[in-house]
Amino acid sequence: MKLKILLSGYVFACFSFQLATDTHAQRAAAGAQHTVFLCQDSIPSIWGNNVSGQLGNSTSSYRTIPAKHATLRGITAVSAASNFSLFLKEDGKVYATGDNQKGQLGDGTTTGRKIPAEVPGLTGVTAISAGAAHSLFLKNDGTVWACGDNTNGQLGDGTTESRSTPVQVSSLTGIIAISAGSAHSLFLKNDSTVYACGLNLFGLLGTGKESSVAENTPHLFPTLAGIVKINAGQNYSLFVKGDGTAWAVGDNDYGQLGDGTSADKYAPVQVTTLSGITDAEASHSSTSFFIKNDGTIWAAGYNGTGMFGTGVNSGFDPNPTPVQLNNLSNITAVAAGLYHAVFINAIGTAKASGGNAQGQLGNATTTNSTSLVTVSDLCPATVGLREVFSGNSIYVFPNPAGNYLNITSDKPFSEVRITNMLGETVYSSRSSGRSLQVDLTGHAAGVYLVQIQQAGSLSTSKVIVK
Repeated sequence: MKLKILLSGYVFACFSFQLATDTHAQRAAAGAQHTVFLCQDSIPSIWGNNVSGQLGNSTSSYRTIPAKHATLRGITAVSAASNFSLFLKEDGKVYATGDNQKGQLGDGTTTGRKIPAEVPGLTGVTAISAGAAHSLFLKNDGTVWACGDNTNGQLGDGTTESRSTPVQVSSLTGIIAISAGSAHSLFLKNDSTVYACGLNLFGLLGTGKESSVAENTPHLFPTLAGIVKINAGQNYSLFVKGDGTAWAVGDNDYGQLGDGTSADKYAPVQVTTLSGITDAEASHSSTSFFIKNDGTIWAAGYNGTGMFGTGVNSGFDPNPTPVQLNNLSNITAVAAGLYHAVFINAIGTAKASGGNAQGQLGNATTTNSTSLVTVSDLCPATVGLREVFSGNSIYVFPNPAGNYLNITSDKPFSEVRITNMLGETVYSSRSSGRSLQVDLTGHAAGVYLVQIQQAGSLSTSKVIVK
């Protein structure tokens, strides 16, 4: 008999990359009751629960409105879990703060932190992902490193021994995306196949059966191909294919797999009725969100705290078919926590809904809300470049740029090209998304022209690159 527990107190916010040359940075993340957002000036904005120091501001006091971090600068990606947070800097180093009982901060101890500290020995990191109590780090050579809880083999090092310093995940190379779930881990290879390790209850590793035996080395995920996005949730996983379809596997009690049923799935099934999907977010509370290429967002699964933001609390009733959240548009990112969700649009404003006991909705209250509320001043005193072309808002930041340049827009763009002052193309990508992170490592300092093809017109912006 299976025992399914919703109130386990763990949560995670995961992210994925599409291609090594077409990278979508993780700008929004949610822990159990805290939220982290990466502002345009590469400074994280933080709010919500802080009992373990997960906000990294040297206190244990919660915040009900966003505040920029006092010392973190040059951040390119963020990730959050139950009560800890990870920050990736543009120099390839990682900083961590918060709960550390399982060694998930990777500093060689199990002592928690209230201010971010560098994870020693890690360099060349390009992606980070925080699970319930373990952390994954992707390096620029395609290898993956991990630390923290390993009870179910989720570190993939061939053991079930928890680690307080990062160890290499066994036998994996050519990895371009990582995602840490409650007790399992997903890895996307450069051939669009997926590998997995860890807990296999509810069939979430896609082997066609469920098992309580730890899978402590990564294995090829059967039947999955053509994958561009991965997201590991609480005992289930979401995948996005290059054709814009979404797929899911694992626990499905609340209909979080979005296949029209509430039966667990031991092999991936297609999320019904949806096409043109560009991203998917799995929460701890069995709620799934899907972003379409038209900027609309859809939700399936648990809505017992009003995370859908539709003014309705569905209790424990399943919501197995995705529904559109009609009051939201131009959405580029969603952070789904334990019982709250934050939705960010292309111009950098945010709405939130759900539980708010620790101020995680960021609206200066601790009142729960089943309807959408506005996050107060998401990025106070943001420093960035906003260019408006043909009525569209395009953000290119930071400027001056370091190793990474971020581009977001309120409408999808079809092509981005960067040329030097000699007219030579140094970067070119065809993309149908609204956000893009460009790796400028190795390019000389100087003035570059960014050309953005959008809605049939060409928009340009000059960018100084350090």
